[in-house]
Amino acid sequence: MQNTNSQKTPEASVLNSIYRGARIGRESVANILPKTEHPGFRDDLRTQEGEYDAICKEAANRLAEMGNTPDPIEDMKKMTMKAAVNMNTLMNCDTSHLADIMIRGSTMGITNMTKILNGYQNPDPQVAGLAQKLITTEQQNIERLKVYLQ
Repeated sequence: MQNTNSQKTPEASVLNSIYRGARIGRESVANILPKTEHPGFRDDLRTQEGEYDAICKEAANRLAEMGNTPDPIEDMKKMTMKAAVNMNTLMNCDTSHLADIMIRGSTMGITNMTKILNGYQNPDPQVAGLAQKLITTEQQNIERLKVYLQ
């Protein structure tokens, strides 16, 4: 029987935060992709999507090894994120604007994960490494998307 309370240990708590951060990034990509026709931008978003999926999978696998399951992103949160993207792109769907939205999201992801990592006492090296991998991925996403800003 799996424990769905992934907040039981500090490691499980951090892994759950990594999972949620990567899932939110994945959901953001899914919300932005239909808004663009730009082939290069679409390719870069799909690259991000794959990176987020890999991090989600790794965090979920590590949680499973501990007897935990990741907390799902609530349907209400997904709908709120989608509504925010729709409102933010109602009048402007140009690539620069979409890249800006994604860059702001990645910046928030870096900030949130850095706070979690900084508060993680006596970190397990593998868990801390995965948290750092998410931060690095977000930083690379920002660099990749900067070329679309105008």
